[in-house]
Amino acid sequence: FGAFTAVDKLHLSIRQGEVYTILGHNGAGKTTALYMLTGVLKASGGDATVYGHRISDQMDRVQQNLGLCQQFDVLFDQLTVKEHLELVCEIKCMPRAEVSNAVSDTLLKVMLSEHRDKKAIELSGGMKRKLSLAMAIVTRPRVIILDEPTSGLDVESRRQVWKLIKTLKQGRSIIMSSQ
Repeated sequence: FGAFTAVDKLHLSIRQGEVYTILGHNGAGKTTALYMLTGVLKASGGDATVYGHRISDQMDRVQQNLGLCQQFDVLFDQLTVKEHLELVCEIKCMPRAEVSNAVSDTLLKVMLSEHRDKKAIELSGGMKRKLSLAMAIVTRPRVIILDEPTSGLDVESRRQVWKLIKTLKQGRSIIMSSQ
């Protein structure tokens, strides 16, 4: 097989406070582009800068500023909603003194406060999607990357997510993909 280029000649400049949407059909390279920006996939060429840090050789610094909501929910069945958020805070090295408030604030924003002690396996599909979004924002990142954040949501939940995205853009940059 010959070399295959999944993403070619992509140029983006996104300002703080903006929501930038990448649209395209299945297989267009949207998820691949987002995953290269987050370090899930390594770019074979080119480079990108996120708040002054290059993805080619400063990915640890880039990831300190990022929150990612993947296209499919990546959850642990036996962890509670609260435990998922605490785990993300620990992975991102959030100071322990800030974790409790960050978790509570995030649960309020995504409307999951009353479900904080439910295990992931007990959540509906819409609540799992909201938990994935909460995991992307709990550490208050400067850049939030959302890969089809409303996929699988009912109309009302979709509206709630769009409303949340509008409020989240204050002081941040949001990149999202959609079909």
